[in-house]
Amino acid sequence: MSRLCDEAPSLAKRHEQWMYQYGRTYASDAEKEKRFKIFKDNVNFIEQFNKGGKRTYKLNINKFADFTNEEVLDNYTGVEEFY
Repeated sequence: MSRLCDEAPSLAKRHEQWMYQYGRTYASDAEKEKRFKIFKDNVNFIEQFNKGGKRTYKLNINKFADFTNEEVLDNYTGVEEFY
């Protein structure tokens, strides 16, 4: 079995565990699928960032792991875009 095939179930399991840890539920399968893709992208970013080894800190998964950067900025920072 290829590594890619092994990774997908592993990420799906991590997503399920993360959902349980943070009490996250979704209104539909479509929403869950959308959020899983965002979660997967964020996990990949975190893992690549941490592999770089050029920083004195590491990133980790948190309660925002299924949000896009834009959603975090819009909903949690009070930062407004300037046009």
